Amino acid sequence: MHERGTGASSAVGREEWRQALVTLGCQLAAVGPRRHEDWLVDAAAVLQFRTRDPRGWLTDAHTGWPERTRHSPYYPFDRLDPQRLDRDLELLTHEAAVELTALYWAAAPYGATRPASDPVQRRRLWSAARTLLARFGPTRSTPPTPRT
Repeated sequence: MHERGTGASSAVGREEWRQALVTLGCQLAAVGPRRHEDWLVDAAAVLQFRTRDPRGWLTDAHTGWPERTRHSPYYPFDRLDPQRLDRDLELLTHEAAVELTALYWAAAPYGATRPASDPVQRRRLWSAARTLLARFGPTRSTPPTPRT
């Protein structure tokens, strides 16, 4: 998971942020407010689509999607235990989160044709990844306390 920054968010605006989603080819996104002391509870809520965008930048488009299984439209996150996330996730620096976000979309998911070797496209993807993650604020200057 990307580290939660401290202080105010970057000055990224709604349209710039939404354009970054388009540039990355992201068809489904979810965000949510930080409500609990334990960030894992909030992260699980986002993964299960139990949150709404606190800024109203995203519609709840996922509610109209067909079920992913007979049992849950939120599969595989429907039975997600927030405490399990602690074992399965690693905290990232801001730059690592940007790099991984851009690399994921550069890999051309869903059969799209986006050659990662094209330098112009790579710059666009990296710029979009920075814009997307800028909404969540600056990185911390000190690492979080490790969980036990």
